[in-house]
Amino acid sequence: MEILYFSSTGPMVALLQLTLNELGYDAGSPDGIFGQKTLDALKAFQKNSGLAENGVVWPQTWDKLSDVLLTHGVYTSIPYSSNILNINLHALSRRYPFVNTDIIGYSPLGEAIYRIRIGAGSRALMFNASHHANEWITSPLLMKYIFELCAAFDGGEQFDGYDARLLLENIVLDSVPMVNPDGVDLVTGQLKKGSAIYNAALSMNEPPVPFPDGWKANIRGVDLNLNYPAGWEKARELKFAAGYTAPGPRDYVGPYPLSEPESAAMAALTEDNDYILTVSLHTQGEVIFWTFEDYKPPRALEIGQQMSLASGYRLDEPGEFSSYAGYKDWFIQQFGEPGYTPECGLGINPLPVEQFDKIYSDVRPMLTAAAAAIAFGQDE
Repeated sequence: MEILYFSSTGPMVALLQLTLNELGYDAGSPDGIFGQKTLDALKAFQKNSGLAENGVVWPQTWDKLSDVLLTHGVYTSIPYSSNILNINLHALSRRYPFVNTDIIGYSPLGEAIYRIRIGAGSRALMFNASHHANEWITSPLLMKYIFELCAAFDGGEQFDGYDARLLLENIVLDSVPMVNPDGVDLVTGQLKKGSAIYNAALSMNEPPVPFPDGWKANIRGVDLNLNYPAGWEKARELKFAAGYTAPGPRDYVGPYPLSEPESAAMAALTEDNDYILTVSLHTQGEVIFWTFEDYKPPRALEIGQQMSLASGYRLDEPGEFSSYAGYKDWFIQQFGEPGYTPECGLGINPLPVEQFDKIYSDVRPMLTAAAAAIAFGQDE
C-alpha cells in the first residue's frame, strides 16, 4: 500500500479521506490532496487506534483502516486506480468465497492484470474494461456490476428480472476489470507528477492532448485497442495518415500486432477459453458497436438489439477510422462469435465520477441482457 503524508496527492489520498469520513473523522472533501484537515483527521484516528500520531499512513495505519476498506463496496465517487482495484478485489473475494480471481498477465510497469471468474455453467462469456486509460470509469462500472451480481447470487435474489442463481448456473462469466492499469494510474494520478515514469509519458505527448487527462494509450504510448491482429495494417495506414506515427497519447497502433503485454494477455486469455460472447466497455457516445467489416456472427444482431433495448443505447456500426485492430474486431474475426463495444455515457473523456450513477443505471441491464442471452439462449 502507498505510504501517504502531508502534501501527498492521488486516488489513495482520496480513498483515505473517504474512509476517515466514513469513520466519523472530518477529513474534508475527498479531493485527493493531503492537506491540514486530512492531517488532523488522520492524527485523531491514529490516537484513538493506539497508533503513533505521526500523520503518516504507514502499513500499520492501513491495517487499522482495513476493516472499512475490505467491507466497503466499489468506490465510485473518487478516481479509480490499480491500487483501489486491488482493494476491491480483496473485498470481493472475502465477501464471496465462490469468486475466483487470478492474474492473466502484467503491464509494462509490473502491475497485475486480473481476471475474475464467477458461474458454474458450460457457456463462457467475457466482459472487460479500461483498454483506454482515460476511459477508466469503465473499471468501477464493471466492478460494481460484479459485486451486485454476486450479492444477488448469494442471496438468491432476482437480478434485472432474472434469477441470479439460475443465471450463473448456466454460464461462466470472466471479467477483466482493468486491461490497462499503467495508463489508468497515469490519468487518475496514481503515477505522480514529476516522477521519471510521468515525465517519460509527458515526453511522448505528441500530437498533444491535455495531459494526463487525455491519455488513452498504455504507458509505452501504444493504443491497446488498436493492437489486435484484425485489419491492423489498415488501422496503421489510417492512423499514420492522420499523424499518429509514433508512441504517444492516442491512436498509435504499435510496432506490430499484440506487441504490448496487455493486448497479448487478453488474446491469450481469449484463445484459452471458449467464449461465446464478449463485451468491451468504453466511453463515450451511448452507442453499441457490434460488427467488424462484413462479419456479422449468428445472433449478434438479435443480442445487440436486446442490449440496446435494455440500455437505451443505439446499436450501430463504427466508422472507418475506428473500424480496425480493436479487441472486438479481432474476437469477431477470429472466433465468429458476437462481440460488442458499448461506448458508455456522454461527454469528454475522462467522464466525471458525477456521471457514474446515470451511466451504471444504463450499463447494468445491458450487461445482464448479454449474459442472459447466453445463459438462456439456444445453441446455434
